[in-house]
Amino acid sequence: MNVEMLPLAGGFAAGLALGLMFFGGLALTVRRIPHSAHPALLLVASFFARAALLGAGLVFVGRGDWRVMIAALVGLMVMRFVFVAFLRPRPDTLTGGSDGVGGAAS
Repeated sequence: MNVEMLPLAGGFAAGLALGLMFFGGLALTVRRIPHSAHPALLLVASFFARAALLGAGLVFVGRGDWRVMIAALVGLMVMRFVFVAFLRPRPDTLTGGSDGVGGAAS
């Protein structure tokens, strides 16, 4: 591996970790909304906490090098696609039936 690639790989890995933190926190927040006495406060507080940690993490990882920052952002987006793929509801769970049409199978 080229010496110049090591900071990029580190930035990508850091972006994956930051994405795990950001989108994992979002998933936990969404699951807690129905049980919260103040759901709007939970959403706002969670957003600001996740955004602050993400911003600080990106600034720390980037350290003024835009290439490392881009690598971290790519890692962040990869983690977003992973979360969307694994947390998206399946069509059969939305309709209640196993045939995808809805209702009981005949």
